[in-house]
Amino acid sequence: MVTRAACEVIVLQNEFDAADRSWATPSGCATLAEVAACVASLDLVITVDTVFAHLAGALGRPTWVLLHADPDWRWMTDRDDSPWYPTVRLYRQPAPDDWSGVVTRVARDLREWLDASGLGRG
Repeated sequence: MVTRAACEVIVLQNEFDAADRSWATPSGCATLAEVAACVASLDLVITVDTVFAHLAGALGRPTWVLLHADPDWRWMTDRDDSPWYPTVRLYRQPAPDDWSGVVTRVARDLREWLDASGLGRG
């Protein structure tokens, strides 16, 4: 299990529920420029298909994007990478509304990524 000392979760969205503060830190960013500066300092961005996915990809940050079974055309089909953003890895739903498999794969890959980066030793 990853401890908060080893890995800090930063929420980039502006709306941040106070109950979420037990497991994540709000970014405090008010403008897209501030978000870009924050993203540029992150080791990894994990997001659904939002502006944050495109921003992190455009900045060349390692980014994992969780996609619906029928995603926006920009993410194409039948691939786990993006020709637009070389640092982006795609996690697709195998079927509509099936997020459990996606989350399971992301959790497994995150554990492996943390171990490989040395951050998983906290």
